[in-house]
Amino acid sequence: MVLSIIRHAQADDPTPGGSDHARRLTKKGRRQAEWLADALASSDAPPTMMLSSTRLRALETAEPIAAALGLDVTESETLARFEPAEVAVGVIEEHPEIESLAIVGHNPQFSELVWMLIGELGSEPGSLKKGECVRLEIDPFASIVGALPIARLRMPKA
Repeated sequence: MVLSIIRHAQADDPTPGGSDHARRLTKKGRRQAEWLADALASSDAPPTMMLSSTRLRALETAEPIAAALGLDVTESETLARFEPAEVAVGVIEEHPEIESLAIVGHNPQFSELVWMLIGELGSEPGSLKKGECVRLEIDPFASIVGALPIARLRMPKA
C-alpha cells in the first residue's frame, strides 16, 4: 500500500469563542491544497481512496485533491479527535485492500504517525508542516511500522 499522510493546509487562526471545527483555509491554504492535488494526481501511485478528518480545514484540503483524482472524500470522525497516532494506524488498517490511501488530518497525531512509522521526520515528531504530504510504502504482509519513505511533498515557497 502507498500511504499519503497529509496535514491540512494553512487555516484561519482560531477566534475567541469560535469553533475550532469550523476554521477555513486561508488563501495560501487553498493554493497549498491545489498544489498537492496536482502533485498527487501526477504521482506514480495516485491515491485511490481519500479519508479526511471532519474538521472543515481538513475537508477543504481533501476536496480539491479528491476532485483531481476523481474520488469522493470519506469523512472520519476518528481523524478529527486529536487522538494518539496508534488510533490513526487503526483507521489505516481498516483498509488493507486499498492500493493507495490518502488521509488528511492534524498535528500532533500525523507527525507522531510518521515518526512512529518511519522513525524520522525532521528533528522531532512535530515537524509535519501545514499543507505537507509524506508518502510511504507499506508492506501489506508486514507490520505497518517500518514503512519506507517515498516522497515528502510541500508547495515551494513563492
